[in-house]
Amino acid sequence: RKKQYLTENTFVLEDTKLTVNKSKLYSKPAEKKIQAIKNIKHRIGPSDFIHGKPFNQSWLKNLFGDQPFRRYIEFLKPWVDFLKANTINGEKEHDSKTGRYLPGNYFDCTPFNLIISTDGKINYFDREWEITESLEFEFIVFRGIYHDLLRYRYWYQRTGLFGDLTTIEWIEKVFAELSISITEEDILTGFLEKELMFQQEINGIFDKYNSHINANDCLTLMRESLINEKGPLLPGMVDSI
Repeated sequence: RKKQYLTENTFVLEDTKLTVNKSKLYSKPAEKKIQAIKNIKHRIGPSDFIHGKPFNQSWLKNLFGDQPFRRYIEFLKPWVDFLKANTINGEKEHDSKTGRYLPGNYFDCTPFNLIISTDGKINYFDREWEITESLEFEFIVFRGIYHDLLRYRYWYQRTGLFGDLTTIEWIEKVFAELSISITEEDILTGFLEKELMFQQEINGIFDKYNSHINANDCLTLMRESLINEKGPLLPGMVDSI
């Protein structure tokens, strides 16, 4: 991450209530916001600690067995249903195919940021990033899957999860199984560009890792890895936020 976005969490216990306080490590002002994704907000401060277990606690080992694709879909469904339950009506120049949107503070609602509380409910925590406009439901689903693939590409290849499919073919198959309409153009043209611009703003991937390439070159690399590889690749984009 860029220096101004580095944070630390402090756990505070008062009586029987546990609070998590997210604070900045450095006080350097944020740089000028990017234009491709407008009005990014970095949210810090206190939040209630949620007792429970991570949503993705044991799913990886469950993929090492018969029908890994089916197991992966079953893993995703509760998260997708959670997103659907929190959608709102929105009006935009380019309407989503489903007409479903999510509030801007659901930008980072990926499987990594979910807790199953002791009452069995799914909770979205660590809402560090917010876009001050509604977001297409399909983009948030894509974003969660994309970062999951980036993080666990090595292991997914070894489970045989992709079969004979390239990444873009596999993602389209996942969306079809989830009954969500999406096209290759949606992914390669719209969603990847949004994600790249966000990563540049937060992590400075061109500056830190790939100073010899520009945004267009990096976007080309992202697209080519989806079209030609089993699992996405992006030089420098090693860790999900």
